[in-house]
Amino acid sequence: MSSPDLRAAVFGVFLAAFFLYCLIPGERARSELPFRFLLLAYMLLLFILQTTVLYRYPVYGVRLELLPPLILFIALTTNFSMTVAAGIFASLLYDTLCPGRLGISLLPYVIGGGIFSVIRPMLYRNSWLTRFVSGWSICIIILFGQWIAYQASGLADLPFWHVMKTIFKLSVFGGFLSILYFVLIDLAARMLEL
Repeated sequence: MSSPDLRAAVFGVFLAAFFLYCLIPGERARSELPFRFLLLAYMLLLFILQTTVLYRYPVYGVRLELLPPLILFIALTTNFSMTVAAGIFASLLYDTLCPGRLGISLLPYVIGGGIFSVIRPMLYRNSWLTRFVSGWSICIIILFGQWIAYQASGLADLPFWHVMKTIFKLSVFGGFLSILYFVLIDLAARMLEL
C-alpha cells in the first residue's frame, strides 16, 4: 500500500471514529448531537477553505491556519473529550495534506485544545479580549509544537527567527479568527436553535 493510500485509509478510519463519537454520545450529551455535527461541518468547511483557496493566496506572506482557532472554540464551548476528539481529527486533517508524517501534528493539537479545555472555568468566554488572547495563544502553542515536531523528526530545517516571525503573524490572525468564529458559530447555533 502506497503512502497516499495509507493516509487515505487512516483518514477514513479516524473520520468514521469521529462520526461514531458524535453519533453515540452519553445520555447527558444527546442534546449536543446537532451542535457536534455543526462543529464537524465547520471543521470540514474550514479545512477545505484552508487547503484550496487560502493555500493559493497567502495573506501578508503567510498561509492562514484556520483550524487552531476552531479548536479553541470547541475547547471553550464543549467538554474535554469532545475537545480531544476534535484535536485528533483536526491534526489528522492537517497531516493528510502535509508533506510530513501522518500524526506529527497530533500532540500539538491535543495539548493546545486540552490546555484551554482545562482552564475554561477561569476564562470569561464572552469577552472579546479573552477570545483574541486565547486564539493568539492556542495558535502559538499548536504552531510552535508543530515546528518542534518537524525539527525533531528531521523533516524541516527552518531558521528559528524566520519561524518565530511566521508563527507570530499566524497567531495574530488566529486571534482575530477566533473572535470571528465565536460570533459566527454562536450565531449559527442560535439560528438553528441548538
